[in-house]
Amino acid sequence: MSDNLALTRFVAFYSYKGGVGRTLALANCARVLAAGGKRVLLMDFDLEAPGLQHFEVFRPKKTSDDTALPGFSEYLEECLKNGPPSALTHYIHKSQGHKADKGKVWLMPAGRHEAPGYLSFLNGKSWSDFYSLQEGYKILENLRGQIVKKLGPDYVLMDARTGLSEIGGIATHQLADIVVLVFNLNAQNLAGALRVFKSLQTAPMNPKVILVASPVPVVPVDKGTPFEKKMKQISNDFQGAQNADKPLVIPYHPMLAFSERILVDDHDDPFSSDAPYRQLTDLIKELAKDADIYLAKANEARRKGDLSTAKISLLEGLENNPENPSLLFTLVGHYYLESEYQKSVDTCSLLLQNIRKNKYPDPQLFEAIILLNKSFALFALDREEEALTTSQQILTEFGSSQQPELQTILANTLLFRGSILLRLNKDEDALATYEQLLKKFIDSNQLELQNLVADALTRKLSIQVEMRRYEEVLLTAEQFLTRFGNSDRFELQEQIIMTLINQGVALSKLGHTEEALAVYGQILSRFGDNQRPELRKRVGKAMVNQGSDFIFLAKQEKLAEKLDLFLEHLDQANTALEKAKQYLDEDPIYLQNQAYLLFLRGEREAAVPLLKQAIKLNRNEIVKGCHEDSKDHHLPEDDDFLKLVDKLASEHEFLIAELLDGTKPTVRVNRRRH
Repeated sequence: MSDNLALTRFVAFYSYKGGVGRTLALANCARVLAAGGKRVLLMDFDLEAPGLQHFEVFRPKKTSDDTALPGFSEYLEECLKNGPPSALTHYIHKSQGHKADKGKVWLMPAGRHEAPGYLSFLNGKSWSDFYSLQEGYKILENLRGQIVKKLGPDYVLMDARTGLSEIGGIATHQLADIVVLVFNLNAQNLAGALRVFKSLQTAPMNPKVILVASPVPVVPVDKGTPFEKKMKQISNDFQGAQNADKPLVIPYHPMLAFSERILVDDHDDPFSSDAPYRQLTDLIKELAKDADIYLAKANEARRKGDLSTAKISLLEGLENNPENPSLLFTLVGHYYLESEYQKSVDTCSLLLQNIRKNKYPDPQLFEAIILLNKSFALFALDREEEALTTSQQILTEFGSSQQPELQTILANTLLFRGSILLRLNKDEDALATYEQLLKKFIDSNQLELQNLVADALTRKLSIQVEMRRYEEVLLTAEQFLTRFGNSDRFELQEQIIMTLINQGVALSKLGHTEEALAVYGQILSRFGDNQRPELRKRVGKAMVNQGSDFIFLAKQEKLAEKLDLFLEHLDQANTALEKAKQYLDEDPIYLQNQAYLLFLRGEREAAVPLLKQAIKLNRNEIVKGCHEDSKDHHLPEDDDFLKLVDKLASEHEFLIAELLDGTKPTVRVNRRRH
């Protein structure tokens, strides 16, 4: 097996007799590979009856005089006259392909087979002379090396000539890592295919062999039928072939008698006639130890939750495909999922080193994605400054790009950069970063960018609320609601509620309590019947806020000695809190408000268990919140309520200390961030 198998796979398609669909099988496999992102070179070694140029998708762009393009025969002629040429561009041509292809296809045609003097370099000589007298072996090895070095394809698919010809032997015996042996089921085909198979077993390259029976009419396949007997004969005679136990069968397709039709590109075929060709491609990739095989195994293991097997598959894949970007990039994510953040950083660094050395498609986009993932891993390692530096590198190198995919990476980078700055308590810088994102992308119609804009606005709101910049909160909330407020997109619903809640908080803090109550009512009206758990929780929070605002109004009326309105607002507060209870489980702020409501009504004993439970759920938040709330329209009852809160909080702390063998717990309060 060639050392190049792991990087460039040479696959020969051979048939002893013509008319068995050899070239068609090659064409279909080439299309599957190119559509899936592979770089594929097609070489037509059928010098007397070339066929690949008949497929329009493989044809190179026409020359100005519409003449046939030089190829393999002209390359050999040049080698014999002047030695190997320094470049292959005169003999290898980029194919038209399809716009949707993720990969690329090149064609080295047989040559100008209709031109006068075609194959004149072989006049009076044989292929044996070419090898023995003219160093043909070295010429072809040089061609192989040049293809790998200068073109770097994933696969080289060679269409070998029929029969036991020397040119067929070049493809199958000297160049091939894998041979696809295509044959019909008649005796002559099988006898000729067997002769070739036995010679391949002693060939220097010792290629792996795939058996393909083609075309096979639809016949009974039960035990004892002629078909079953043929399959058993093949299994016995071709032992050592990779699929001798079950040769691949390509059924007869009548439409192929009229045109060179590539079935894998025929998306309207109701009979799935492309399936055998896709199976053949998968078998080739498996024998070639293609990175895709290991990626598929890793993804399947990950779906089952088996991260250990997934990692083994990825590492095995890298043994056979060193520096493969897809395997390495998937490994970055795998390490991150397993919290092996340093390995994730190291793998990103390796990928960045290889980008310029290897021929990656769209290297700028790939580099930006890797840098962003590296910054994620650095952030997880608490190396915030390095994460900032890495994110800045993305903005510096790619900030002016108009490529849609890079625009998305830039927006993600800005959003993540804001998170880093928040952890470093650089709130102003975080706000500036979100503003930078909004300035650049707020008017974008691209769906993913719209989602990132919504995230930036929501995070900006959260910071402004925490910093008590309520006038700015109202401006940002209006900006969000103008852009997204009427959207019915699933992923935006929670952010819409969060924005409305923050708008209500700001209105309340600025003294516009009635407007705040209307906002909370809007939330209940619009989202109250929604059954999504995360939305129901947000609705419950809104109702707690509404209850709190009614209590605030009640306190105002009490101070103004308007007792009827005082009681009316308490009733309204109770209604809001009862609604909140329908949406929340045990929420400390709900319990605090309900306890305070009972206290104001004079039901002090009933308030105690609720307050105890609230303190148990979040002692620090309740104590701090109660003291802050009492500053607004302070009532005489507030003094007694605060004494009760402090007493219950002390008792709770004492109980915790006892549970910890007398050690007073130290509570670290973290600022909550989105």
